[in-house]
Amino acid sequence: MWSKMYEEQRYKNIALILSIFLIFDFIFLESIENGFWDLFVDAVAFITIICCYLWLKKTVLLLAMFFSFLAINYDFLYNPVVSNYGTFNTTFSLWLSNIAYLILLTGLVDSYFDDRFFSHKTNWKFTAIVGLIVIGSASIQVLVRLSIGT
Repeated sequence: MWSKMYEEQRYKNIALILSIFLIFDFIFLESIENGFWDLFVDAVAFITIICCYLWLKKTVLLLAMFFSFLAINYDFLYNPVVSNYGTFNTTFSLWLSNIAYLILLTGLVDSYFDDRFFSHKTNWKFTAIVGLIVIGSASIQVLVRLSIGT
């Protein structure tokens, strides 16, 4: 019992610290046009969404995680730092990220108001989430890069 409460508090603290970093980046560092920095910020945002899910265990946050997963894989696929496959369209990635953030905010607000609308919860473990992310990202990257290369 105590270890579960401690684990949720730990994920809450990590999500809070990373959210402060993202707000700081949005206010002060948004003008940086660097492919590496863009990948780093997207990774931090993705980790924030994962930590929010592990803290609240809300199913709606799995949907936010999915959109963020698509956004970071798109960034990783077409970012000029990693590859030179086609042109990097930040608009598509921005739309995916914004949808993920809106779903995340919806889940957080609903949690604040005692789970009125999105009360369904799941209990995925950290290792299962990371395993699916690694396998899914590797599959997407390999399949798309092989199809682009030919």
